[in-house]
Amino acid sequence: MEKQENKQTENGLKLLYFSAKNCSVCKSLRPKIKQELAEKYPKISFTEIPVEKHPDLTASYMVFNAPTILLLIDGKEFLRKGGNLSLQVFFKEINRLYDLYLNDH
Repeated sequence: MEKQENKQTENGLKLLYFSAKNCSVCKSLRPKIKQELAEKYPKISFTEIPVEKHPDLTASYMVFNAPTILLLIDGKEFLRKGGNLSLQVFFKEINRLYDLYLNDH
């Protein structure tokens, strides 16, 4: 797990997707989010973190339910969403932060 923890402290854009094994919303959202990121936001890396397998990492990010999605920019949290969310609203927020990041780098 050390490798994965180091991943989140690197520079750049990281989307952390905290999921649970028995979470139907997690299973439904994951492919849609991955596809949208691949098509429109190639600079955002996607990392899925199963909460059952990584309780310490889950706790360190203060994640209490699944799914929880965090967008980290240069290691700092800029966006947190959880539960059953509107993908349209979610990606509107991602787009704004993505554009700001690209204009700054």
